[in-house]
Amino acid sequence: MTAVPNRFLPEGHYVVCAKANDPLSNPARARLIWAANTAQAMQSLGVPALLAGGAQDHGFPVESFAGKAAAKRRIAQLYGIDTDFDLRIVANNRRDPDRIYNAEYPQNVLPHAGLVHTRDPRIAALCSKRAIPFILEFHDEDYQEPEHWEGIDFASPSCKALIAITASVSQRLIALGLPADKILVQNSGANSRASADRFEAASRWRASLLEDWYERLVVYTGGLQTERGVEHILWAAKALPRFLFVLGGGHANDIRRLEAIIEKRGITNIKLPGYMPFDTVCEIQQAADVLLFTRAATARATVTSPLKFFEYLLSGRPVVSARIPSVESVDGGKLAVHYYNPGSTSSLVEAIVRATSGKRWTNAREDANIQAGADFVWEARQRRIMDFIGPIEVKTTF
Repeated sequence: MTAVPNRFLPEGHYVVCAKANDPLSNPARARLIWAANTAQAMQSLGVPALLAGGAQDHGFPVESFAGKAAAKRRIAQLYGIDTDFDLRIVANNRRDPDRIYNAEYPQNVLPHAGLVHTRDPRIAALCSKRAIPFILEFHDEDYQEPEHWEGIDFASPSCKALIAITASVSQRLIALGLPADKILVQNSGANSRASADRFEAASRWRASLLEDWYERLVVYTGGLQTERGVEHILWAAKALPRFLFVLGGGHANDIRRLEAIIEKRGITNIKLPGYMPFDTVCEIQQAADVLLFTRAATARATVTSPLKFFEYLLSGRPVVSARIPSVESVDGGKLAVHYYNPGSTSSLVEAIVRATSGKRWTNAREDANIQAGADFVWEARQRRIMDFIGPIEVKTTF
């Protein structure tokens, strides 16, 4: 990937922060994956980047030089990135939660900013007040609702772009009165390292997981909330006892909830390994006969950006996916993707059988899937965003 021309940020850092009080990293938190990958993508494109986050949830102090280095190692392991970017630690004060907006960001982060890319409207408001160029990204989260937009001048030159995670989110923003010419629809990205061939490690995973009993390996990686369609997978596992289902990821509470359901229903062919480092996830994905991208039949499916779907494509393995607009718009009927109806559990079972029938797992991967996934890596996403906003004139004092 070639560098972004220097004209984009002549001075200052490309500052990335999801929500002001987020830690730098935390397992099973999607927006922290977004933040770290966005910062690394810009650094890889030749633009100095800075990731801002809190010191909490790390289990070790990160405020010192050695602590920052440890934090970078943790981020690298969790998310599979280089962490060439700078870090800025912000302090959270539980007795004064607004201090992070009133003091920490204005004093410790914004003076380093040439442009701020955030998902937090209150940080965007700080930038708007100080004429700091900013990008505000919407993922249909509660803290992004209109009641949190106070102080943001969306029409000002400082507001460079409003990123909508899906077309339906874009339509909602326009209906709420935000300027349509500043809205850019961009799906979440995927780590380009997911496409690396991991055949030897994948072979070892298959031997370890399948043993001599199971015929097929079905893998799902991602959140384990109900809206993700995990209930569909439980029913499919019950119907296909010779298929082993590995569901990687999820918060501890979701894992405990599923374990109780699995035990109650007497399902014996599901493994819940929990959250795994990025490289391990990629190895298990490439070990699969088929990868699952499930979704519950709810309105949330229309605002879903299929980050995991893009990662699945890069793995080169066949995919069974819920039939939702954001996935179908990528496919175009040319990929190794088998669809099921989110409203019908039996259709998921049929799609899994169809995807695996008559096929033998080998080191050959689906080239069309890998090529399609390459359009959705983080670096490509950031290049499209920078092309959209154009050159930036940066203030040197705030």
